[in-house]
Parts: sequence; C-alpha cells; structure tokens
Amino acid sequence: MTSGTRAYDIAVRIKCSGYDPANIVVRPDLDEAVEELAKTPGRKFVIANYTAVQPTRSALKRYISKHGGKSNE
Repeated sequence: MTSGTRAYDIAVRIKCSGYDPANIVVRPDLDEAVEELAKTPGRKFVIANYTAVQPTRSALKRYISKHGGKSNE
C-alpha cells in the first residue's frame, strides 16, 4: 500500500521494479490507508520518509484512539 502526497509516484516506482501491479493499493489519504492496512491479516510494517513520519504517526495514533489499538481482522 502506498499513501501520502506521493502515493501514485511511489506506486509507479514499485510497479517498475517488477512488483505485480494487482497487489499495489494506493490510498493517498493516510487515515484511509491506516484503516485499510488494519483490515489485512498478519504483521505490518510502515515505512515513511522523513517528511511523512509525523503525519503517518498522527494517522496511526488517530486509528489507535478510535479503535483501541485493535485491527479490524
């Protein structure tokens, strides 16, 4: 999943590296991305560049506040 202001650019880069485009999910809105990420099973990793760290952290904290830290599995 890609998100944030460069979500589509990152999706193109991932596609160009050979990753199956059918498995790339683009959610520019960070809150929507966190909600969707929580629906997927398994262990999750969030990678954010320097400028996206604080907005991503805030989106994760909003999700935890709303859902008590539990995923939607």
